[in-house]
Amino acid sequence: MSCLDRFYNIPLKYLYIDGKLKKFNSGLEAGAFVFPSLSEATKGVNVNKIGAALYLSNRTVNSQLVRLYLFNEKSDYFKLVHNEENLLISNLKSQNVNLGDFVYYQGFQGPIRIWEINYPKDIKANPEFLKTDYPNLDLKLAKSGEY
Repeated sequence: MSCLDRFYNIPLKYLYIDGKLKKFNSGLEAGAFVFPSLSEATKGVNVNKIGAALYLSNRTVNSQLVRLYLFNEKSDYFKLVHNEENLLISNLKSQNVNLGDFVYYQGFQGPIRIWEINYPKDIKANPEFLKTDYPNLDLKLAKSGEY
């Protein structure tokens, strides 16, 4: 028997579905972001409200990016200053098909969002994050556009 013949059900601690984050008392410290998918049909498009999912590892599910962008959580330090709906999703909404902000159709489709950050007063600066010299020549070339 090979490892491909065995299946293991491992519960996840987080599930984001229907615009809500569910946190369970136990499970792997990871999550799934469930969102709709579209597929072409002979007469239009088929919609599956739970047709796609992103696996979010432990580090990812707890990241600021996921919390702000996917889960649309509010923050004391980040203010949403630009939210541009995806063209496909905008088109669907104009036809009274509201699937939320994300959909899977020929790849992941979602909005463009930009935040402004307000650093806490007690934050300590890390000079490593402000370096502009590149210890690796390939990084320097990438910045200059030679690639």
